[in-house]
Amino acid sequence: MIDLSQLKLALFDLDVTIRTNRGFPNEILKAFGNLKLNSIQTSVVTGTGYIRLKQIFGSKFSDICTLNTPIAVENGGRITDHYGTNLKYYSLSKKEICRLIKLWLNQNNDSFLYFFPKVSTEKAVIVPLNISLHEKLINKYGSFTKVLKNSNSIELLTNYIYELKPCMVSHHFYKKTFIQDQLKGFNVVQNEGDIHINKKGIDKRQALIDVMSLTKVSPDKILIVGNGLNDLPMLTYPYGKKIVVGNLIKKKLFKNNVDFVKNPKHLGQFLLNSI
Repeated sequence: MIDLSQLKLALFDLDVTIRTNRGFPNEILKAFGNLKLNSIQTSVVTGTGYIRLKQIFGSKFSDICTLNTPIAVENGGRITDHYGTNLKYYSLSKKEICRLIKLWLNQNNDSFLYFFPKVSTEKAVIVPLNISLHEKLINKYGSFTKVLKNSNSIELLTNYIYELKPCMVSHHFYKKTFIQDQLKGFNVVQNEGDIHINKKGIDKRQALIDVMSLTKVSPDKILIVGNGLNDLPMLTYPYGKKIVVGNLIKKKLFKNNVDFVKNPKHLGQFLLNSI
């Protein structure tokens, strides 16, 4: 058990941390209510884009994210306010975008690139490598993305994507993926079915630092909660209290100030018992 009474800011990863495939457990919602009653600001640090995040939260958006607390989306590539206005962003250069597109077009598989535009409230853009994926992607992602037909022209794609000023590119694949060595010079996080690509040095630790700076909360007054490998940069930040959800991250990676819980429901119970 950890004492959370001195906290001013609590930052959470989203999926498998506070949300299950069935939604937000009642224990999580009660815990967030308790945190706010104790004047602790709450928000998320996620790989998801702002529009999709709003869809996931629905009516619970304000229950999870305190009104005046920044939100970190796209693995820290963008920090927004409650309404999606950029407070900070780290967009990829034209050279970096061109390099990614060249790597991708050289693949021979069913995959697509998913670009998050500079304006958080605009739809993301998907470009499928295989034209047969076009209709499938429209059916799956069309409610919150634009699905383009790939022209296979590096110049056209690069110019179009550069105008979006994306901060993160997500590469979704089915058969094979980029070789990690080809992505040197980027920050890369690999999940089960995709890769998230940001500028070098932009990750959830940088997002944590940016949110602390914007809220003017000192490092010893924060709680950091996550479950996956992309959460490690913020979970290994040398200050603050940490909670790890699930068993993907091993205890031996930490020295102290870390608690472990089984799942989002248990996280909610843990938080309710800590205040």
